[in-house]
Amino acid sequence: MTPLMIHDETESGTLLNQVCLLLEESSITVEELLRRRIEQEVESFGGNAGEGVFQLQPAGSHAALRPFRERGFVIFVNNRRVDDLGQEIEVSPNTSVRFVRC
Repeated sequence: MTPLMIHDETESGTLLNQVCLLLEESSITVEELLRRRIEQEVESFGGNAGEGVFQLQPAGSHAALRPFRERGFVIFVNNRRVDDLGQEIEVSPNTSVRFVRC
């Protein structure tokens, strides 16, 4: 399993949260990364899911695709912005992922 550290940040760079996902795959799509990150947030915050970066209630990962598409937050992988949900990301212990709330 490969650990993937995700940093949730504000636009000004303030760190909100850090999450480590353990992935079996060596690559993952942006959509799958988003889905797993949201599942983790809902699991971690439970009934208080509104406290996380996505501010979701446990409605599921489909609810967060809208803010991503509407630019409610952006994702950076290795300091490069990713906009395509189908884009493949190569995962290694050195991969840097940031979810930035707009």
